[in-house]
This record gives sequence, structure tokens and C-alpha cells, in this order.
Amino acid sequence: MEQYITPRKALRIKSVIERTGVSKTHLYRLINANKFPRPVKVSEGVSVWDSELIDQWLSSKFEEVKV
Repeated sequence: MEQYITPRKALRIKSVIERTGVSKTHLYRLINANKFPRPVKVSEGVSVWDSELIDQWLSSKFEEVKV
């Protein structure tokens, strides 16, 4: 199977929500439970997530449901 390499990006909250399909409330519940990557604060009021870590998290979720 061919793997596609996506460029690493800094994602804002809106993009993380769109990419994962998880609500903002649930996302922060997962973060507080140490079940989702934590954001990095890049400046006052601006937090971002590493797109590579989000992709890894999503891949792990899909692996859990493989039959």
C-alpha cells in the first residue's frame, strides 16, 4: 500500500475540529484525560496543534476498529 506524506502544519482549533469531527467540548475533554495531543501556545491567545500528531491520533482510532 502506498503511503502519502502530508506536509506538517500548525492547525488552529477550527481546523482540528473539522479534521477530527470532534466537538470543541469533547476535544478538550480528551486533552484533559490525556487522550489527545495538547496544543502548543505560539503567542498570547494563539494555540496550535501539530498536524502530524493529529494524523497519528486519527490513524490510531481507525486501527482500533479494523476487523
